[in-house]
Amino acid sequence: MRDYFQVLELVPFCFDTTWIDPYRVSIVGSLLKKKATLRVFFEEDRNRRILRIRVSTDSHYASATSRDDLIHLIKDRKRKEFPFLFPRLVKFITDETKKGDDSEQQACRFAMFSEGFKAAVNSEKIAPLAVRCGDREQLDYLHQFYAPENSYHEFEACWDKENSTRCCCCHLTDKTGLFLSHDGMTCRECMASFITSQLRLNQFPLEIPVVTAPGTSPLELLYAILPLPVVSLLLKKSFAFFKCSDYPYMVFVRCPQCMAPLAITEKCDFHSCTCPACGCAWCYLCNWEPHWPMSCEQFKRWSERWDTQYLFDKDYFYSEKEIRMCCDCELVYQIHMDSSFPFRCPNHRCRWNYTDDGQYGHWHYCDTPISPRMWQHIRALDAGMKYCDECGIRTRGVLEPKRLIRKDVANICVEARNQRFKAPNREDFERNVAKLFALKAEQNKVNDLRNTVFFLVENCTAWLYLDGSNKYKHLKKAVAQLFQQMLIRQHQTWTPRDQVIVRLEELEEATNELISLFHQHTLAL
Repeated sequence: MRDYFQVLELVPFCFDTTWIDPYRVSIVGSLLKKKATLRVFFEEDRNRRILRIRVSTDSHYASATSRDDLIHLIKDRKRKEFPFLFPRLVKFITDETKKGDDSEQQACRFAMFSEGFKAAVNSEKIAPLAVRCGDREQLDYLHQFYAPENSYHEFEACWDKENSTRCCCCHLTDKTGLFLSHDGMTCRECMASFITSQLRLNQFPLEIPVVTAPGTSPLELLYAILPLPVVSLLLKKSFAFFKCSDYPYMVFVRCPQCMAPLAITEKCDFHSCTCPACGCAWCYLCNWEPHWPMSCEQFKRWSERWDTQYLFDKDYFYSEKEIRMCCDCELVYQIHMDSSFPFRCPNHRCRWNYTDDGQYGHWHYCDTPISPRMWQHIRALDAGMKYCDECGIRTRGVLEPKRLIRKDVANICVEARNQRFKAPNREDFERNVAKLFALKAEQNKVNDLRNTVFFLVENCTAWLYLDGSNKYKHLKKAVAQLFQQMLIRQHQTWTPRDQVIVRLEELEEATNELISLFHQHTLAL
């Protein structure tokens, strides 16, 4: 089995190699920035004198022929190419995963509006930090409950005693994958059936009859018996079973940006969390940006109009000139009627695409695709697309604005969002806070309070607008008072530090009162 060890020598450093027993080794690692996981087992079958290779991954096959191609990659290899097997496997699965990944990612909310997920514009109070909870973290925790207590000599004696090619359950002798169990050698199919039946019946803790070496949990060997997604589900359920007494509200989530598997251990009334790895904040119910007090359905209805309205209003809310939006680069710009070409987009990358009358000066049969984000703006504005009679390519390149959100509501939401999203506003406030507070923890607390206030002003105003009722005048008044209070406080840089602390405490108290008020009304609905 000299080639066997040559393969292990060429395993990249980013993969972890674990010896399950003297004749079986596991190699595990992440692909495509943690979007997929790969586990490969190399097993030496002493009875048949063969090397068995098991490949398990949670990526999807891009075509029906991918499975045959994978088998061909493993079986039809010359001896001199065998040491390079593992790198070729990694490349094959990575390439196949990429094929079906691009179109799905482009249409997701994070890909279209990633600015709303950033840590700098969100609040840790609304979206508290989650904890890492991948397969590795779960295996480490469950090790104490499943690891065998026998000695290494007892394991070797058991292994040497049971050197059979017959399954003790189905009594067949033609099974190639056999595992040492408490009752003898058991084939992979019988072992998988026994374990998945417990999963179907929700029987935990699991009974895993596999015999493993001391210090090795039988859970590690499940990856060679069951598909990787099934093992991940088993781990989550086992982890939740043992953790439920300490964390009854635990929820498993996955970061939409870095795809890190996480868990929320404490109850969060805002249904949002923040990834500790990349800082991405999101609602774990719908995988959109945090939007409390709006429900997921309410926020989707609001975003259909608000995403477009904000693009027009964020820089030109008080402008009296005509404005347009470019369909290619999404730039919103003012029309200068004294110019020779007033309708042309000022972006140099797409300026040549427009004629002097504002029409899209396209090349025949050469179409510039419209992004999913732009299609949302087109639907919101109810703008009909015009197409060339000769080649069928669109001939409209700019969109006219339309009032989608009532102006008084948009005024408040635009100002609150600009305070959070525009970097100069945030940086000015952070510099002033740094002058007053020396400790980083104090600075972070004040900056987070500012984000919390502006987040609540924007989203609470949207909730009141969607409700459309006049019975919540006290809520409107509370939102307006908190908004004005925050705008005044953030510009009072000359105030002594002691007075600033007192006013920040008052602001924090008013913020908590507003959250409590909206909690009462959202729960009552």
